Amino acid sequence: MTEKFSNGVAPKTNVYMHWHGDFDYNKENNYIMQSAISYLRIKLRERLREDLGGVYGVNIGGSGTNKPKNQYAITVSFNADPDKADELIKAAKQVLDQATMEGPSEEEITKIKETQRQGRIKGLEKNSFWSSRISSGHENEKDFSHISLEALEKKIESLTAEQIKSAIKKYFVDDNFIEIIMTPELKKP
Repeated sequence: MTEKFSNGVAPKTNVYMHWHGDFDYNKENNYIMQSAISYLRIKLRERLREDLGGVYGVNIGGSGTNKPKNQYAITVSFNADPDKADELIKAAKQVLDQATMEGPSEEEITKIKETQRQGRIKGLEKNSFWSSRISSGHENEKDFSHISLEALEKKIESLTAEQIKSAIKKYFVDDNFIEIIMTPELKKP
């Protein structure tokens, strides 16, 4: 479903692409989904910002939850020059289609794994990391083993390109897709 409307006077188009649906909630699925999002963050930035020069940044985020029910939500968003918006939307969808068919290369898997390792090392130094992990562990799994560096390293080493490719196929489904495009209002003469 696509919804397009005009609002505001800022000379930019805001694009939100949202996927949602049922989710088999567990730590493994959460980890693979987050890894797929990390991969797509790299690919979308490369294509929309570096190749096309059409955005300052592209955001992608999402998560799975088991409360109030098992579901997931993933959103891709960016701002663009109104004249380039359609081209960038098409390019973003091509990135997703290509990721569904090919998945990450070995080089990209290595980059994702290293980013995860560095993120965890930096996270261990922050109170927000600890409070988030403890809260999540208490509320969802009643298991805190996912906090340790050893547990993360085990997950990282077992991550494969095929897992990421399968997750993209599973979560980026057109039946569960909403696209919202907000263009600037035209000034009346």
